[in-house]
Amino acid sequence: MTEAPDPHHAAPPDRRRRRAQRTRAGIEAAALRLFREHGFEATTIAQIADAADIAPRTFFRYFPSKEAVLFGDPAWPAQMLRESISRRPADEHPMRSLAWALGELDDVMQEERAQHLLRCELLAEVDEVRYAQHIVSSNWMRELTALIAERLGADPHTDPRPQAWAMALAGTVSVSLQAWLARPEGPLPSALLAEVLHTTIDGLSETARGLPAPAPA
Repeated sequence: MTEAPDPHHAAPPDRRRRRAQRTRAGIEAAALRLFREHGFEATTIAQIADAADIAPRTFFRYFPSKEAVLFGDPAWPAQMLRESISRRPADEHPMRSLAWALGELDDVMQEERAQHLLRCELLAEVDEVRYAQHIVSSNWMRELTALIAERLGADPHTDPRPQAWAMALAGTVSVSLQAWLARPEGPLPSALLAEVLHTTIDGLSETARGLPAPAPA
C-alpha cells in the first residue's frame, strides 16, 4: 500500500490541485464500487482505503466520513468555484460569474461521469442515509449562498437575494446534471446549464409579469 501525498504539501498550486483531485477521485471510485458490491453499511473505511491503495488516515484528509464519499463533498466544488470566480471581472453579476465558473467544470464532470451515474443509483437505493443527504444538500446551499453574498458584498441574513439566487442556481444545476447523465451522447453540462437557465429566465419573467414593482431600496 502506498501513502498518497498530503494535498496540503508545498507544491505549485495547479499541480497540487490536480494531484489532490486524482487522489480524491480514486477514493470515490473505490468507495462507490465497494458500496455497489457489498452494500453501504457493510463497507468500512479501511476497505475503501485498501481498494484505493492509500492509508486510512489519508482517507480522512479528503472525506470526513463514508457518507461524504457517497454524496460528494460540497466544500470541494465550492473551492473550485471560488477560484474560478476570482478570475471573473469584479463588477460582473454574481450569477453570471457562477454560471461561467460552473461551465469550467465540464472536463472534470466528463472524466467522472461513471462515478456520478453510480452515485445517483446508490442514492436511490440507500435508505439509511436519507437524512445525511439532506444535511449535505443544505451545506451545498450554504456554500452557494455565501459565494453570492461575498460577490454582492451583502449580508445574507438581511438581504434575501443571495439565498434566493443560490436556490435558483442549485435547482437549474441539478436539473442540468440529471439531463446530462440521461443523455450520454448529448451536450456538455455547461451547454445544458445555459439551456435550462434561459428557459428558467423566460418562466420567471412570465411569473413576474403584472406583479407590483419592487419598492425602491
